[in-house]
Amino acid sequence: MPTSAFILGSGGPPPPALVQVTDNHSVRVSAEQAEAEKTLAFWREQIALLCSQDPPQNLRAACQKISERGIATSILSAFFDALARCPTVKICHFEMTEFDDAACEALRTAGGPSVNLRALYLSRNRITAAGLPPLIASTLERGRLTTLNLSCNPLGDNIVALGRAVAASASLTHLNLDETRCGAGVVEFAEALAKGGPLRQLSLQNNGIGDMEAAMIAEPIAASGLEEILLGRNSIGDAGASALARTLLGSSLRRLSLTSNDVRDAGACEFASALDGCAAKLHALNLGHNKIGDLGVAALAAAVRANANLGKLDVGVNLASRQRTDVLRAAMAPEALRRRRLSAFRAAARVVLAAYNRDVRGGVAPDPPRLGCLPFALVLVVLKHACLAWGGADAVAELEARGLKA
Repeated sequence: MPTSAFILGSGGPPPPALVQVTDNHSVRVSAEQAEAEKTLAFWREQIALLCSQDPPQNLRAACQKISERGIATSILSAFFDALARCPTVKICHFEMTEFDDAACEALRTAGGPSVNLRALYLSRNRITAAGLPPLIASTLERGRLTTLNLSCNPLGDNIVALGRAVAASASLTHLNLDETRCGAGVVEFAEALAKGGPLRQLSLQNNGIGDMEAAMIAEPIAASGLEEILLGRNSIGDAGASALARTLLGSSLRRLSLTSNDVRDAGACEFASALDGCAAKLHALNLGHNKIGDLGVAALAAAVRANANLGKLDVGVNLASRQRTDVLRAAMAPEALRRRRLSAFRAAARVVLAAYNRDVRGGVAPDPPRLGCLPFALVLVVLKHACLAWGGADAVAELEARGLKA
């Protein structure tokens, strides 16, 4: 029989284990209260700053809770009201603030941010597809936003409304949808983008995009006017890569990243076929961290020797031997690229002179224009305009047939 017994409520001291639990709970509650007071003070300070005579241009609120769970609804509404009335703020950072669908609705209710807002960063938050309509209404439809980052939000695959809004926007040029679980939703999204719009850079990395999705978005992406698309860390193999490669010839794409996918020799050979000559406008291609072997790297090395446009090609961390990789690296070296561009320039100058000769009657054509010191892209523009002026559309067609496009 025990010599002593402990009965709760008897007035005696609690057991050590219960003391520890009670103390931990008190410490945790105190810490949460202190954090809540600190967060509340931060947002009150931001409201005062937005309403001051010297409001900021760059609002940084990363890691400060903004959801209704983090601050009172009244403070949330007051902040968005102040933001809507502040004409100076051009960039807003709300990364890791627990920005959720309710915050999107509160932003719309307040009238959205000022029309002067240019960049909105909302990565690593809790926005779902349900929050997209109020977010679109308060930013893309009312303002002049150029950059929107929604990466690492659980949007899901119902993003077609976002695609339509982006295509209808008059200003948005950069959109980041990395790790948004959009998966199969990218097909309808890309089809909406094909209708046009100012968007130039799109990032869709780490979204589980496979061969089927890549093949289905290839043509809409080519028709959209995009200049850069990032498709890294997906599940795209040879079939998807081949579909993307075949659309390069007719698109405005200048930068394409397929790093960390499942591209092998067949996909690399399709890119080699597209890059053979300068018909494609592509300036940078990233095929690093795939499964490309010697055959694919050799085909790429042979193709780039006839390409004066491509300035960067990454095939690092693949299956090809070092010997094959070194051959490609040598072909992409700055001096090799300079020689290719010089040769292409001379060929283009001959086209310009031929067009000029047809226009000069009884005279002697002057020496080729001295454009060698100008940037290559500018040279192409000059040559194209010269061809139009002296030889018309036929001369431009001949210039492009020789592998140069402005």
